[in-house]
Amino acid sequence: MPILHYRHRAINDREVQTKAMLRSKLGTLLVISAALSFAAGFALDAQGSIANLELWIASAVLLLLSGAVLIVLGQND
Repeated sequence: MPILHYRHRAINDREVQTKAMLRSKLGTLLVISAALSFAAGFALDAQGSIANLELWIASAVLLLLSGAVLIVLGQND
């Protein structure tokens, strides 16, 4: 029975590591999305083709914060 316990624990450890890696990767993608969103918002504002730059920036900030939270959660697991 101890062998099954260790095997089960190894599977659980791998699952935790996989979830942490996915959180970290998703967080990185959200941070990159936020950076691209900032750049696109300022480019559109320079052309005068965006009506609500503040709304655009607010959504980019939310992407940035959620990405940062996921990265931190992924690192802490």
